[in-house]
Amino acid sequence: MGHITGTGNPDKDLAAILAELQKPEDLILEGTFSLDGDIGVPSKRTVQITKGILIKGILDANGAMAKITGGGGVNQAANPPLPYPAFDVISSDTKPITIQDLIFEVPQAIAIRAQQIVDLTVTGCRIQGVKPVLLTDATGKFYSASGIVISLTSVPTQALISIRDNWMDIGDETSDSTLNIDRTLGIVVIQAAGTKSTEITFTGNHIKTVTGFGIDIRSLFGTARVTGNEIEMSHKGVPKPPFLPSGIRCQKSGTYTVSGNIIDCDYAAGIRLQGTDPTKPMAGALVDSNQVTVRNNELLNELCVGIELRQNCANNEVTRNTIYGLPYYALAVVKGGNFTPVANRFEVNKYGPPTAVVAHVFVDYDVQQTLITSWDPREGEAIWAGFGGFLVDHGTGTKVIGNYKVGPNPNPPSTA
Repeated sequence: MGHITGTGNPDKDLAAILAELQKPEDLILEGTFSLDGDIGVPSKRTVQITKGILIKGILDANGAMAKITGGGGVNQAANPPLPYPAFDVISSDTKPITIQDLIFEVPQAIAIRAQQIVDLTVTGCRIQGVKPVLLTDATGKFYSASGIVISLTSVPTQALISIRDNWMDIGDETSDSTLNIDRTLGIVVIQAAGTKSTEITFTGNHIKTVTGFGIDIRSLFGTARVTGNEIEMSHKGVPKPPFLPSGIRCQKSGTYTVSGNIIDCDYAAGIRLQGTDPTKPMAGALVDSNQVTVRNNELLNELCVGIELRQNCANNEVTRNTIYGLPYYALAVVKGGNFTPVANRFEVNKYGPPTAVVAHVFVDYDVQQTLITSWDPREGEAIWAGFGGFLVDHGTGTKVIGNYKVGPNPNPPSTA
């Protein structure tokens, strides 16, 4: 097993790491390594990992974790300019890749990115701030920073991804006041291509100070288990439509279990399932036993929801969650575009005081066959004794079991 000690000199440290990566053995890192090379040359600021390997940090003589400082940035030579990370994984090797017990200190754009993988684990790492970079998309210019990005442009075989027991504090800067709050993200997965199944496990991560998404999974072909994570959204938010900030968002496709997470947010949904595939709904998700707190916020509106099912969602179950704070709606199922949710279930969810500025449950126009219960018929007992909450129901075929009062909250709690 290779073992190198950082010098804090970017030229020496990057060269030493890249030289060790050419060898067949795993790699131990100790001390502080700098990736703060020439900002105009991406190859001087990123470590590319192209084979199966364990890269593990160990404590130095003073008990300090191994640290990677700087790295990453934006490639101005690309059109449009593209972000690149401090650590970049591009590998079709079937041998597992593990990145373990490292601190990433203020990289630019992205700390860790994987573009082609078979088996990836990131565990025990700390991401201490990510510096936003200026990017452009269809909505215009914006500043963005991310902790871990899995961008699956190629999935040659079944991909296994485990992101567990990491700590990251991304940041909520305003790099340019004319562009509003920076979009900062914790963990992002985008599966843009491939016909092979992907299996994702995100568990035990603590993500804080993000303005966009704590965990965001898009266009997944496969399954994802998002369990036991703690997400603290920033007090700031990104109000620019169609951007929908969320503690956890699952978008377009995939099969999801979202369970046992603790989410604290302001201008955001705690958990949002968003079906945007016109060919098939997002279906079969289980959102179970999560705790969501929506704090008071001056931007409070209908996007500030405890848990939301949006657009093309069908046959999903939201159960045994607890919603605290001052959400506009504690639970909501809403249409969007030409998509209408069908046959979703809100069962045995609880609301802690004070809660629901407008309603505990909101069912949008044209939404079909929603089941709402405040007790569990399988157990034959009331979860709540008495009043179940306020329900605003514009849907068709909604079935309510329990003591909900139809209509908005006549005496909403103060948001001042």
